[in-house]
Parts: sequence; structure tokens; C-alpha cells
Amino acid sequence: MQKRFSLGGKERIEALEEAIREKFPDVEIVVPEYIERYKWGLFFTKKSISEYAGVVWSMTGKLDNETIIIGYSLGGLITRWMVEEMNFPAKAVILVGTPNKGIKYSLKEKLLLKIFRIRSLLEIEWDSKLTQWLNSNWPPFPYYCLAGKRDRRIAVDSAILTDRLGYYKDMVIINAGHSGLIPESREDIENSAIPAILEILKKEISA
Repeated sequence: MQKRFSLGGKERIEALEEAIREKFPDVEIVVPEYIERYKWGLFFTKKSISEYAGVVWSMTGKLDNETIIIGYSLGGLITRWMVEEMNFPAKAVILVGTPNKGIKYSLKEKLLLKIFRIRSLLEIEWDSKLTQWLNSNWPPFPYYCLAGKRDRRIAVDSAILTDRLGYYKDMVIINAGHSGLIPESREDIENSAIPAILEILKKEISA
């Protein structure tokens, strides 16, 4: 499958993919290509989370219920929509630095998002209708949440899932910032979320 990336996206995915292949050589890895490119540091798109989910599903082909999905950042919410709304088959879901409760935008950021009509990011404002809906039900199978302790964009209490009574799902908090969770360089893997991802994969693959 052809992959199109921009900025550090290509390096991040390659570092994660290489680490998984090294640990689990017989596992099939499917990586949907990026839908848009970055331009001048801004992400221009009119797509919603649900529209992204439909496009990503169409790229992945036919997968069975033994599939383990890894969603990073906004990709985690796209993953959740696919699984929870569209009944995408999955054995487990790994959410890495995902804004499950949304993002707290400054007034300037809100204005820029509206000017450039970045629908997906407007949908995930803190405690938005979309995030409230996603968090209204307890996921029916394993969800693993990996959060960055030093993440200045996605707060830990947004990256971690809890039920209505405040009970946490399986979680790991890593001493890293948002970009450090899935690093661009192999040298930074040790201090990233990748070792935790590999441990979760080991558990789920052997189950």
C-alpha cells in the first residue's frame, strides 16, 4: 500500500512499524495513507471525524476481529468512531495521546480553526458533543490508553478513559510530550510509548 506522509509523520510511523516488525515478524501491519498534507505548518481540511473514519476504513481492506488497532492523537478519535459507531471489527484498541475528552483551545486557536474551517479539530473542543457522545458508553472490549505526562496539547485526564463512576480503563502514563509518544527517531524509542505498545501487543496476540 502506498503511503503519503508529511513533516514528521513518515518518520513516526516508520519507527513504530519497524519496532513492531522486529518484535512480531509474522504480524500483518496495515497503515492507511495520510489523507491530506501539511502546508506551511497548518492542516487544511473540511473533513469531520466521521468522514475520516469512512475514508480510513475504505483504505484498510477487509480485516477480521483479531485486528488490534493503534490510534495516535486525532487518529485515536477516528479509531473510536470506526469501532464504536461503525462496528469496525477489532480485538483491542490502543489509544496513544488521544484527546478523548477533547482539547482546551485558546480564543486565538478557536478563531483560526473557524477561519480555516478545520472541522475535525472544531469537533474535539473540550467536552464537545462528539467527545461527550464517545465517552457516554463503556467500550465492550479492551481499550488501552497511553498518555504523555509532559504532553502540553493533550492533557492526561483527556487521554485517559474513565467510566461514569470514574474508574480508569487500562492505562500507561509515559514521561514524554505529545510528539515524544511516537518519536521520529529510533534513538528515542526507549523513552516513548512504543515499548508499552509492544507489551500490549504481546499480551493481546498471545491471548
